[in-house]
Amino acid sequence: TFALGPKGNLAIGGFYSKDQQFSIAGTFFFSLDGETKQVLASGLMAFETDFLIQFMNEKNVEKGQELTDFYFDKVIMVAEQYFLTEHVVTDPYTGVRTVSYFHNYYDIIMIKVNKEGTIAWANRIPKRQSTSGDKGAYSSYILHSGKDKTYLMFNDHQENKNILANDKNAKLKTYTNQKKSETVFVQVSSNGGVLREALFNRGDSETALKTGLYFQT
Repeated sequence: TFALGPKGNLAIGGFYSKDQQFSIAGTFFFSLDGETKQVLASGLMAFETDFLIQFMNEKNVEKGQELTDFYFDKVIMVAEQYFLTEHVVTDPYTGVRTVSYFHNYYDIIMIKVNKEGTIAWANRIPKRQSTSGDKGAYSSYILHSGKDKTYLMFNDHQENKNILANDKNAKLKTYTNQKKSETVFVQVSSNGGVLREALFNRGDSETALKTGLYFQT
């Protein structure tokens, strides 16, 4: 994707893969002078091992396995893991098949690129949402870009706050509906620091965040 800078320069960035599958091995970035079209900076950076083992075991990292199902969202290098799964149940008496589709919105990746085109830092924002019958209306996330910070909000399982407090790489509980949901606020600073806190839960406030309906002003 790309964006125009305040001085009319063009910033272009994205992910690359070493094979033909839909997976990502690292990021690329370059900027162009808006008038001369001269390349001002460029870079190609592979994801480091410490970053990759947050998503997979070390053996798969050593084999060169890449991250899958991440879709590029914003030019500030934000991506979300999304995939659709199909569950089929067959009635043993009638043979009638019932098909349910689950919308799965998992981890968020945030990457800061220096003006020289190298990666300053890469962060994983752990998240696990899987719902059926609502087209993911309460899943995914809301993003707001400030001057020095980026803010995200999303619905989470209310037990994940304690799970992550004990182990940031622990397996999360999956948000499946609003009954045990908690709205989470994440602040990411310009140096890569992450602050994560709960805003409110569904049980106390009788309120849920609908991520599909928002705008930045």
